[in-house]
Amino acid sequence: MENITYRTQFKDYLNENFELIRSDQKDGVTGRLKMNDLTVNEIELQKKMWRIRQQYKKRYETMQRPYPSVQPFYKVKSMAEKSELYTKVFKKMPKGGLLHVHSTAGLSVERLLMLLKAWQNIQNTDYKIMIVTIQDINQTKVASGTLLYACQVKEAGVEGYVEPLDAFLKEEGNEQWLKELLSFSSDRAEQFTYKWDEFNTIFSRTSRLFMNSVFYYVYHIEFFKECIEDNIYYVELRCGYEEFTDKVQSSLEERLGEKSDCNAKNYVYKKDMAIEISPWDNPLDSYFLDIILKARDAVNESYSKSGEKFIVKIILCARRDLSPYKKEDRAKLLKKLDTAIVLKNTVRYKDIILGFDFVSEEDRGQITDAYAEDIIYGSFGTGYEDVLSAEEKEKLGELIQQEAENGVSGPRIELIDFYLHDGESTWNNNFNVSGASIICRKRIGHGFNMVNHPGTVRAVATNGGTINSDVREPVLEICPISNQLLGYHPDLRTHPACSLMRSGIACCIANDDPQLFGNPGVSYDFWSAYMAMDLDLGQIKAMVYTAYYYYQTNGCGQTNENIIRNNFDDMWESFVARALAEWQ
Repeated sequence: MENITYRTQFKDYLNENFELIRSDQKDGVTGRLKMNDLTVNEIELQKKMWRIRQQYKKRYETMQRPYPSVQPFYKVKSMAEKSELYTKVFKKMPKGGLLHVHSTAGLSVERLLMLLKAWQNIQNTDYKIMIVTIQDINQTKVASGTLLYACQVKEAGVEGYVEPLDAFLKEEGNEQWLKELLSFSSDRAEQFTYKWDEFNTIFSRTSRLFMNSVFYYVYHIEFFKECIEDNIYYVELRCGYEEFTDKVQSSLEERLGEKSDCNAKNYVYKKDMAIEISPWDNPLDSYFLDIILKARDAVNESYSKSGEKFIVKIILCARRDLSPYKKEDRAKLLKKLDTAIVLKNTVRYKDIILGFDFVSEEDRGQITDAYAEDIIYGSFGTGYEDVLSAEEKEKLGELIQQEAENGVSGPRIELIDFYLHDGESTWNNNFNVSGASIICRKRIGHGFNMVNHPGTVRAVATNGGTINSDVREPVLEICPISNQLLGYHPDLRTHPACSLMRSGIACCIANDDPQLFGNPGVSYDFWSAYMAMDLDLGQIKAMVYTAYYYYQTNGCGQTNENIIRNNFDDMWESFVARALAEWQ
């Protein structure tokens, strides 16, 4: 008994607790980026932000109202928009860039509906939009609320189940009904035990719209405009290989014709905005890339307010439900990846294609190890067997020969970067993110499951980062609102992003699928993360800088980080000063 000691002094407790808390803070990513040493203005802004968050906490603690992070985002969205945190800080804050968003779910559902109304005035009868209003599982597998063109009705087998969208939307309540079918914007989303099933159904409701190249074009214009409105000038799109059914050699100006002046607010497509569409002569399905580039150019010409150039990069994708162990699926996977490598190595696309990803649900998809041996680390050039045309094979053969001459032949991982969707899971024994931390040199999509794997955390926190760079890689692309509404963290206070950052893992904030989750731009996600995770301004700043770093390095490639950091500091200090001035 004489060996037992007791703490008899309260000051001993205070000292030990202080040291523990300090150790939690000092080794985090903000320390590496030196962003926990706030300026006088930053300290003042942080105090104002903290007071508002404390007001919400006080109302919660006194049981006046639930804390925002406990409720689904669609229930607190209007609250966020009225908050000074949102209006005076996050909405006006420089964002650095949007590094994780899917191209065909990037536009908010509200503006998608506006675009659909405008579309009726600029297209011919064949491309008039119809809506499936009845669902009968005995007759069709097409869900109610599915949108398709008139020319697709017979092919989809939904005759008798559709009506014109413009007539449908004129009836009271129908627009709200359709909005709920195209997003997680009401308690209807909570009715689904397995939210991924409804998630995939929503994508199926809009997928046929993107088979028209003109719609694909105007859709991306509106998406890019929405980004600019949230101070986002750099976007990395996750894109599948889109194939269009209107493969005609004509211009958008000819296709829009005299009906190009539509009266819908913010949706006026005039002839001087038209672009020439290249003939459909590329055997490697790159036409959709040309359209995205044309949309980018149109936005830079007509909509960029500050004179800052809007930049778009592409991460090409295959679905994660394709199995590398099935011959047919394996052929599809290899063709998509080999095609991505070819496109990335062409003069036209090498500056916009960043890499490759396997997307969609992780828990019911293929594990990362399944893709590693034959697909990710497999030999380049095997993907065209019995799949590509003779001309495609010739193009691939030329690239293989070129790479061999340059001494770069071999595994695909040497020829393209991977930005894998991994760690989007709450299973403790899901080790995909551990594999991704080895495969992905730069970033991992989501990755929050890394918190369950301390060995991986230590490895990334210790060894991450490119030479002479303070950005520790791979960076996690955190999407708070997506993670909440898909059921991974219904109470966002449980989200591990802050804990991971304190452990030395770099993170950035993104929105994933704004159409579905109601979070266009990233201001909403920053607000949600700040309210839920007890972030401080240094951590917010670190996440913005991390995105800005990729913006300034064009998604890849090391440049002088001192210059990047100095430019960022000037931009950030200007923002902080403006925010304080407006908050008097």
